[in-house]
Amino acid sequence: LGYSKGTPDLQVTLATRPDARKYVAAFISVAGASGGSPIADSIPDQVQKYGGYTNKATCKGDATKGMASLRRDERQRFLATYPHPFVATYSLPAVMDEEAIKATKLSTAAILSTYDKYHDGQVLKGDAIIPESSYLGFAKSDHLSVALAFEQTSEGATAKYPRSALLEALLRFVIDDLDKNPSKLKVSVPAAT
Repeated sequence: LGYSKGTPDLQVTLATRPDARKYVAAFISVAGASGGSPIADSIPDQVQKYGGYTNKATCKGDATKGMASLRRDERQRFLATYPHPFVATYSLPAVMDEEAIKATKLSTAAILSTYDKYHDGQVLKGDAIIPESSYLGFAKSDHLSVALAFEQTSEGATAKYPRSALLEALLRFVIDDLDKNPSKLKVSVPAAT
């Protein structure tokens, strides 16, 4: 299961570590930045700001380098090099409704709305869908609330999202799908070009 930057990190691992693939039956991306994010292109310092909203969203390492790996040109280059998933892959973007976008004070939501009205405040819906993955619909949520537990930020976002129920539903669906379609367990992918 990959959330946010965890999605491209897992995509890179599956692409560059063939030995790791044998331990992964399926990959589920939740609000993943598979295609990158215009936010990484335009205001990379925002990642530092959001990390301070909750003590559950801590990150060790160079956040600037991590944000650079989410640039759309970087992610599109990766997807062009590795156009096919290496294991059964599922995508669940998060999408804020128009009222939530209007009510939020997040500058990132305003930036993304200039690209597409379907986004979660951090990632465009289209960039959260891994090419050739099974599309699972979308979670009606902002980017942070779909996965992180926190009460309220200074920006006004709240996290009353049923994360446990979502995770259980995702796992049940994918297990059932793999049971009904065992051929998905044997994804055959040519080497990168």
